[in-house]
Amino acid sequence: MVLEDGALARRIGLRGQRFFTASLGHWYNGGPKPEIEDLPAGEHEALMNQEQAQMVAWLNEEKIAVGSEHTGLFNPNHAYGTARDAIAYMERLFAAGADEIMMLMQMGTVPHEAIMQSIRNIGQQVIPHFRNHLRSPSTPQKIATVS
Repeated sequence: MVLEDGALARRIGLRGQRFFTASLGHWYNGGPKPEIEDLPAGEHEALMNQEQAQMVAWLNEEKIAVGSEHTGLFNPNHAYGTARDAIAYMERLFAAGADEIMMLMQMGTVPHEAIMQSIRNIGQQVIPHFRNHLRSPSTPQKIATVS
């Protein structure tokens, strides 16, 4: 979620993320139907921490090694915020070695208009930032070929 109002983007993004993880639990593990209330971002984050702790406790009971493949869905640190927040987040990913980033926005509770505004902000502010960076002579270019 990349909106002008960074707090609103974080609240919408975290709610959508919680819906996404609850949906996985419902459809793949027979959990309850996801019903995620609209709460302040801090409350969503606290609930995700509780949900992660429950997942880890269950994995430990089952003697399953816990890894980021289990807990990553509960990580609240994503590109939720303003265009500047998204750019900073993506720069950290690129510095860590990422060369592609997939943006997931259609997470069940995310309003259509918030998705459309995010797409506009990414297209008008985020992509141009990286396009200009990639054009600098000091940045190596990757060229993909298809045979």
